[in-house]
Amino acid sequence: MTVQATDPRSGLFRFLHHTAPLEWSHDVDERLKDITRNKPAREIAGRLAAIRRVPDALVPQTVCEAGRAFEGALWACKDAGWVFQEEGWAYEEARWAFKEAQRAAEEAIAQAFPDPLAFALSLGPLPDGVWWDKQAGGLRFGP
Repeated sequence: MTVQATDPRSGLFRFLHHTAPLEWSHDVDERLKDITRNKPAREIAGRLAAIRRVPDALVPQTVCEAGRAFEGALWACKDAGWVFQEEGWAYEEARWAFKEAQRAAEEAIAQAFPDPLAFALSLGPLPDGVWWDKQAGGLRFGP
């Protein structure tokens, strides 16, 4: 299913991964499924509860534009992957564009949010048993 620009599954999220306070997602459902299928049972509830979509009103236009470009490059990369056997160069070109768009999206987030951790935490408290470990640079999950 294609995710539309106004779809709440797409956008800027906090703590999709335990080492990134803010990250753009083209479809958060993919990440939620990955967590429930592949993460340790003791971490699942905390990881899911820590994820929040950043309200559109708090996301600068530059981040939205970079995120949408990232999504477009991702879909182009996926589409090119289907024809890789016939046109391997198309996949490599699309993958390069995807990596560049991903870098640009990360740069836009970094410029818009000089302290992404403080911003992510300002969206609300982390769930019980979940905390940010400054030394390790990521979320930790405990009893």
